[in-house]
Order: sequence, then C-alpha cells, then structure tokens
Amino acid sequence: MSLQLVTVPTRTEARYVNGTFSVTSTLIDHIYCLFERNVASVHVPPLSLNDHYPVFLVRRCNASLRSKRNEKNAIQYRSLSNLNKTDFREDLRLAPWSSIEAFDDPTSALALWYEIFQSVVERHSPLRTKRVKSLQLPKWMTPESLSDIKKRDQLKAKARNGTISWETFRPACRNRISFNINKQKRITLHTKFYRTNMTRGNYGN
Repeated sequence: MSLQLVTVPTRTEARYVNGTFSVTSTLIDHIYCLFERNVASVHVPPLSLNDHYPVFLVRRCNASLRSKRNEKNAIQYRSLSNLNKTDFREDLRLAPWSSIEAFDDPTSALALWYEIFQSVVERHSPLRTKRVKSLQLPKWMTPESLSDIKKRDQLKAKARNGTISWETFRPACRNRISFNINKQKRITLHTKFYRTNMTRGNYGN
C-alpha cells in the first residue's frame, strides 16, 4: 500500500473579504511511495511565484540494496554425501507403513505417509542450515566455474600445509582458474549487452 509523505500545506491563498484579510492553506500536492525507507526527507519550501509551493523529496540511494546487504541469507539443505543407502532402505522397510491402512480419508493417509517417510529421512540426512552470501548465484557462475573454484581452494589448502609448493599452485591452478572465471564473466556481460541492444533494435549502431 502506497504512503502519502507530504504533511504540510502546499498551497496558500490570500483573501480580502468585507474588510478582513485572511490566508487559507491546503495540502493538495502529494508524493506517494511504496517503501518509505527509500525516502530520506520531504521538503515544501515556502517559495513560489504562484499560490503553490514546490514539493520535492530526497531519495536514499541504494536503500533497498543496503537493507538486503545487511540481511543474513540462509538456506536449508540435506547432505547426501555420507548417506548409508543400505541402512536407509532397511529403515524404510521397517517403517510402520501398515498404520496408513487405518485411514479411509486419502488426505489423512497421505499426511501419515509423509510423516513416516520424513522421520526416516530426518534420521539419516538431517536438515541443515547454512549462511550464504546470496540466495541467487551470478549468471557467470557456471558448474565449471564452481568446480574450478572448489579445486583451487583444495590446492590452496595443500599449499598452506606444505603438501605442494606455492610455485606449483600459482601458475598451475590460481592463474588458470582466474583466467577462466574472468573469461566467463566477459562472455556473460557480452551476451547481456547483445540481447539488450537487440531488444532495443540498435545493436551495432
């Protein structure tokens, strides 16, 4: 719901009636905003050549970005890397599935099935919460880029503990991976620029 931010009169009118001089003030110029946090201040200076005062606001730059930057994003996930498939299947086999037959209502039967299945899943692969920088990866972050970054971090850890030398790490891994990441960024930006200009109909002009 939009908010009206102007709170002082924006129009004055002087009248002289029956020997009496009076001034009336009304608020007839409005500024509406969906997000008040984006506005730093609203001003109505009493300066004008007519009976209306100028109305303006000061917008808070990147207010929405700043608020999002201060938020702590988190995701929930289940890790299957250490899942014992044999034990998982065995617990599913021993689960009390027969209790579902006690319900005639399919909605209640489905709810109980989900509850039983979810309890087995939770026992073998509990739900985890992890803080992340962003809920959405940038478009240049391809699966290949993620794989390269993971490999780079692994080799960097080996260089730190002395398993490999820094001279081996820098040219063989860091430089090559940085080049590939920068290349993917250039491709993504070029593609976005091309599509934007094609949409506007002025690509190459």
